[in-house]
Amino acid sequence: MRPPFEREEIVLPLILRRRAQEWPDRPFLHDVEGGSLTFGQLHERALLWARALMRLGVEPGDTVVTMSHNRVENYALWFGIAWAGAIEVPINVGLHGTVLTHQLSVPEAALVLADGSAVPALQQAAPGVPALRRVVELDPPEGDAEGPLERLPVAGVLDGVPDEPPRPYADPQMWDVASVIYTSGTTGPSKGVLMPWGQLHAGQLLTAAGVADGPSERKVMYVCGPPNHVQSKGAVASMAMLGGEVVVRHAFSGTRFWEEVERFGVSDAGLIGAMAQFLLAAPPSPRDAETSLTNVLMAPVVPAVDEFNARFGTRVWSAYNMTEISVPTWLREWRAGDTPTCGPAREGYPFYALRVVDEHDLDVEPGEVGELILRTEVPWTMNAGYLNNPQATASAWRNGWFHTGDGFRVDEQGRYVFVDRMKDTIRRRGENISSYEVEAEAVLHPGVLECAAVAVPADEAEDEIKLAVVPVPGSGLTPEDLVAFLVPRMPSFMVPRYVQLVDELPKTPTLRVQKALVSRSVDPADGVHDRTAAGAGTTPTSREKR
Repeated sequence: MRPPFEREEIVLPLILRRRAQEWPDRPFLHDVEGGSLTFGQLHERALLWARALMRLGVEPGDTVVTMSHNRVENYALWFGIAWAGAIEVPINVGLHGTVLTHQLSVPEAALVLADGSAVPALQQAAPGVPALRRVVELDPPEGDAEGPLERLPVAGVLDGVPDEPPRPYADPQMWDVASVIYTSGTTGPSKGVLMPWGQLHAGQLLTAAGVADGPSERKVMYVCGPPNHVQSKGAVASMAMLGGEVVVRHAFSGTRFWEEVERFGVSDAGLIGAMAQFLLAAPPSPRDAETSLTNVLMAPVVPAVDEFNARFGTRVWSAYNMTEISVPTWLREWRAGDTPTCGPAREGYPFYALRVVDEHDLDVEPGEVGELILRTEVPWTMNAGYLNNPQATASAWRNGWFHTGDGFRVDEQGRYVFVDRMKDTIRRRGENISSYEVEAEAVLHPGVLECAAVAVPADEAEDEIKLAVVPVPGSGLTPEDLVAFLVPRMPSFMVPRYVQLVDELPKTPTLRVQKALVSRSVDPADGVHDRTAAGAGTTPTSREKR
């Protein structure tokens, strides 16, 4: 099926070129640390970078790695790489060691554009990345920056760039790769997702619709996260479509969030659940609801979503998405009773088909749990595979459907209910237990900031449940308190046997919990509470009595 859009409405560099012609002086990008670009300035800056990269020898089809904090210049780099006909591979600026070596090796890039703070780590990784030759330093390096890579200060790269390109600018199409976005790597080595411009557009059409629902005429979206995450790319795409503005911050700050919302007149923000929990844990203020913020795209949605909306005067909406797809389900307005519903299948473009299947890709019965698989009728509106990883591509796309790896069931209203990552499901006493549902109950305790439920070996086989908990500072939470809270709220087989209070949970650079790194220790010497050894019983729920 052909898309019902012109190419200039799909491909983001072309959208921005049109905006630069229509509104050259309209503000578009703002950095909370200072600096901004209008539509016209962004486009001109992107073309400057394109000419500079061509002069450095970048050819169409090449990959160019970027490694920088989130700031307005990142987006000029991104579009400059595209106008040069190359493919951007953004990686997290904080990486080092074997993870950095892996993410540099996959694209086989010869050039990296990096913050000065990342140069020492790049030099250390370079011997393990034979293709890598040069680094453009976007600002002065920190620490020992010497090593095998040729260092090119940004001033020298941009100074004296001719006004005309040495070859014509690229003519990007919807099937061209917009960016290679690495997966979070929560279960293994991260994979580089090939994200076409058509996929970015399809996903952000829905985001733009969610944003447009709000009452504010001036749309200003706040995004706090690394530029190697699809959320940052998507914010720019959706606001370019709407003619709005984007405020970027390199990392979330709970103490500065509301001040920055007020300073820039932010109408919309994207928050993960942990960020929302932090804002809720702050002492209430009479001015909490007196802000410009009206729409919050939250994922996952916190159980106290109604409290969040009432306190801050917002409308929380949510969607199911992952790096490889383009928002197949969404819920326009979220209420506490909807958790963990991800909403019905998306209607209209790009015309998704969704199925919940067993391990043989056969549909499960309605209400049963299986893996969500999907595809679209319009080509290039989902991922084009994994960079230089044909085995992973074939596995994910087997039988012509993309396999999400997420467990879902469809409820009686036709809504898709997230159950768990298939690999995170816990098997205990003959029952398959969703770690997500255990966590969702635990965070309802006012003393729990965030938590992670993982499987640990049981004495008799199968699994026991361990819950690692980050308490709200000053709450005085104890494992015994939490167990007593959970016992009447869930079936006995779901109540965690082990509870451990921790200072923090291991996370990816995009703030997803890395369950593979959560301690499996059940040793009391490590501060692990064993409710069975302590003699804490479980009161059967009404469901079990029946």
